[in-house]
Amino acid sequence: MKYESIDALYMSAYPAFALLAAIQLDLFSALAQGAAGAEQIAARLEVAPGRLAVLLQALVVAGVVEKSGERYSNGAEAHRMLVKGRPDFLEGIGELYLDRYRAALGAAQSIRDDRPSAKKDFASMKPPEAAAYYAGMFKRAVDVGVELARRFDFAGCRSVLDAGGGSGGLAAGLCRVLPELHVTVADLPPVLPIARARIAESGLADRVHVLEADVLAAPPPGVYDAAVVRSLLQVMSAPDAGRALANIVAAVKPGGPVYVLGRVLDDSGLSPEECVFYNVVFISLYQDGRAYTERQYREWFRGAGIGGVRRIPLAGGHSILWGRKEG
Repeated sequence: MKYESIDALYMSAYPAFALLAAIQLDLFSALAQGAAGAEQIAARLEVAPGRLAVLLQALVVAGVVEKSGERYSNGAEAHRMLVKGRPDFLEGIGELYLDRYRAALGAAQSIRDDRPSAKKDFASMKPPEAAAYYAGMFKRAVDVGVELARRFDFAGCRSVLDAGGGSGGLAAGLCRVLPELHVTVADLPPVLPIARARIAESGLADRVHVLEADVLAAPPPGVYDAAVVRSLLQVMSAPDAGRALANIVAAVKPGGPVYVLGRVLDDSGLSPEECVFYNVVFISLYQDGRAYTERQYREWFRGAGIGGVRRIPLAGGHSILWGRKEG
């Protein structure tokens, strides 16, 4: 058809909007009470059954809800991650998705004005804004920390710097797997109360420490066996990212590993596609940040005195780049 590609792009947004609506309604928690018809599920939610039935059908087609006869139930992934109270529940994920969609919808305005229409300024965030921003990220950050601990050998590390560690999820994940490890989460003042509260809830306050640091201005206090940097450099301009990484590396012992995690483009700038499209969100969130290319990251690593750099591509356009401090 003449407009096949354009129509396919247009329609691709609607499954995501159906998922967001279901999360906002807490539909998956209602479905967790047992398979049921649309009317019974609507009664659990105290909503109109006719409109809910439309959403349920869309979620079946999207693959997150299952249907047997006239009864609906959660798919396996939704039951594990979108039901309140379950261990893997993605708290705050609806707010996070909505925030990102709003940013993407402002991309044209951001381009016209040459400034982000939905700017995130971490240094001046008010406590409610910071709490809402990080709520949907903690569980995923924990999972990243667990994966990092299992993927790499931290046997020679007793102290790790988590630079720009946000709510402390990655630090908590590392410590869950590595019982001898101590992690210091260094971040800006608005984030620190959130990190302290989350770490306390995780029962790791004796092994995860939180301190105020602006890694763009100066090296964080202390000396560490290793450093982890997740989703930090991509919110900065290229010169600022290079300066921040150099400051972080200055706090690492010679020979210590440095791990940088985030969205990384191939040098073509056209893959992985998740990074390419997510940059449309970045231009509305940050003054200069974006998913940078592997070549750019390697330049920052060289400038910071890190050698033997390697890249490990992950799902969703994410990558791990790592090497060791020289000298």
